[in-house]
Amino acid sequence: MALRTRVIDAQRNDSKNEKGQINGYVVSLYKDWEKVLKAEPKQIYLNICMPGEKKGPHLHMNRWDYFATIRGSVRFVIKYGPGDYEEVDVHCRENGHGIKIVEVPPAIPCLMINIGSDEAWVLNMPNPAWHPENQDSHPVSYEDYRNGPTTRQHLDVSALAPVAEHLARAPSASRQGESGDVPLHGCAA
Repeated sequence: MALRTRVIDAQRNDSKNEKGQINGYVVSLYKDWEKVLKAEPKQIYLNICMPGEKKGPHLHMNRWDYFATIRGSVRFVIKYGPGDYEEVDVHCRENGHGIKIVEVPPAIPCLMINIGSDEAWVLNMPNPAWHPENQDSHPVSYEDYRNGPTTRQHLDVSALAPVAEHLARAPSASRQGESGDVPLHGCAA
């Protein structure tokens, strides 16, 4: 059976001070004893993607990727074959809800697109770790992706400039969503 992408809900738990009052929250992404992830992370890094921009597409033949969006709105576009794509939208709200881990197995390409109006912060916890002597990066085409062709360069967002200007001038109450991000589809919490 072919490996597929999984989306894992990250549990948010309130933390409390000595008086029993909520003073924040904790979101656990990985515990070695839970055995939720199929490959134990060997590196953790923060990847920041600007609004309307993309990272990838990337194809790793040996590397598992575990992407945890901790700020903003991201669409992960997974390619299983010619014309066979899965879109996973993740929207992390400021109160810690909506954090999910997107598991991408080896030999499955992934493209990450910031679909929000703010920076998207995504932790990646891959296995194996990136190494300059074994980068495990392979070319992949998304030319048949229904939302337009993509290459390893930036998306052309020049047509969105008038929309961005309008959003910048609009009062925050008139924007969509709690943090001004656009509404999402799929697995958004």
